[in-house]
Amino acid sequence: MSRPLTDQERRKQISVRGLAGAENVAELKRNFNRHLHFTLVKDRNVATPRDYYQALAHTVRDHLVGRWLRTQQYYYEKDPKFFEGKELRLKQEYFVVAATLHDIVRRFKSAKFGSRDPVRTAFDTFPDKVAIQLNDTHPSLAIPELMRILMDEEHLGWDKAWDVTVRTCAYTNHTVLPEALERWPLHLLESLLPRHLQIIYEINQRFLDRVYASFPGDHERLRRMSLVEEGAVKRINMAHLCIVGAHAVNGVARIHSEILKNSVFKDFYELEPHKFQNKTNGITPRRWLLLCNPGLADVIAQCIGEDSMALGCSGGGYRARDFYERLPELRQAIDQLSSGFFSPRQPDLFRDIVNMLMNHDRFKVFADYEAYVKCQEKVSALYKNSREWTRMVIRNVAASGKFSSDRTIAQYAREIWGAEPTRHRIPAPDEPRE
Repeated sequence: MSRPLTDQERRKQISVRGLAGAENVAELKRNFNRHLHFTLVKDRNVATPRDYYQALAHTVRDHLVGRWLRTQQYYYEKDPKFFEGKELRLKQEYFVVAATLHDIVRRFKSAKFGSRDPVRTAFDTFPDKVAIQLNDTHPSLAIPELMRILMDEEHLGWDKAWDVTVRTCAYTNHTVLPEALERWPLHLLESLLPRHLQIIYEINQRFLDRVYASFPGDHERLRRMSLVEEGAVKRINMAHLCIVGAHAVNGVARIHSEILKNSVFKDFYELEPHKFQNKTNGITPRRWLLLCNPGLADVIAQCIGEDSMALGCSGGGYRARDFYERLPELRQAIDQLSSGFFSPRQPDLFRDIVNMLMNHDRFKVFADYEAYVKCQEKVSALYKNSREWTRMVIRNVAASGKFSSDRTIAQYAREIWGAEPTRHRIPAPDEPRE
């Protein structure tokens, strides 16, 4: 018979020190307090059990993300060839998508919170209860994965599964840069996700049949709109998959959404203009304001009410060397970075930054240099005129309500997810639900 555990041994059993990879307990505690104070804007005098639960959830999430990043870094350093085909990236994207969708379906089929017993077996109401927003193409595998679950596991026919999938999924394009418009090599999908590739082929064939019916004889349009890109290496265009498999497509600024309609996704807009929307991004730095300037936060709350207290922000041939050679001040700054002027003990510290700016800068930073300097000079001059500066600041704040994330999320809810925002309080995880 084993001896009873001492109090110290019992405490050790439930200590975070027992968690794999959680050796730095002090850091975990700091992260917990940081989320409690800055994410939830609470301190221990007013925090509720729900606040503690959420702070812990954020801390665990950060820890898991950190382990994930360390794993990526390990493979990158030890086996660079592993990343050449982006195999790990594809596995990670599918892992997150599959786990999320299985959890969504499980919760939909269970009528009572916390229950694991499947009650719902029909999926007619699934799009009314579930909204999946694809942020760029990274979660685009959600479309063939949801189709696979509905057909292979829930035994729905193609037409019914496709209707449920399209009405459930929506796609947000945040940028037209390549990293947000993934194109996976066909051979990679074939080796890792053969069933999903089979589903994508079927989606593509049915979609191209519709395109041909709308634009008979336009074979070039078929080529441009196909989910399968021909070439030396055949690829699956994941942005095209997102558009075809979603009931709504949106950019995140008016000019950005117009670019999508008139250029990047012009063919798709001409086929289904009703899908395309704009949802201007918003921010809500209320927590920052409450913590960094509680006095100002109180004044604003007294004047306009706490629910309204939100500030916002306004969200060819390029050769970097041309600007480098033409602008002496810019050239001096780059030369100082290259020579180690700012890092004499590590002269090569900024070499990668200089190389990126000079040879691989997709953002064309040097092209904005002159305009940025002139604008900053205007700001500096205006700041000396305190009366005019104050007038412009007040006007800017007063006119920034449109850029509140409250407005953004309300638009997503009403115009894409089909849900009305509500003030109904969600019970804490440890509270009973009806």
